[in-house]
Amino acid sequence: AVAFSGEFEGAAEAADAYRPPAWWPRHLVAPEARVRCANLPTPIEGWSPRPLGGSLPAKCKVFIKRDDMTGTEESGNKIRKLEFLIGKARQDGCDTV
Repeated sequence: AVAFSGEFEGAAEAADAYRPPAWWPRHLVAPEARVRCANLPTPIEGWSPRPLGGSLPAKCKVFIKRDDMTGTEESGNKIRKLEFLIGKARQDGCDTV
């Protein structure tokens, strides 16, 4: 049994096989396993900078990816990368991360 503690306790019981998206560059080695640690996908929300005195044109739309809503203290690319690192560790039989 692998001992993971803290936020990831229980989330890392098994690594899932990972299939990269169709756009994945073929010259790069794709990860083979992933452990879901975050609540993904996170929402994309519209934002209006106008009250802040923004200098964007009136027809310009701004959207923000809410990576602060992954459900962990880590966010964005850090938690996504960690999912693959823990998956690899599980696949390799590691008992400590």
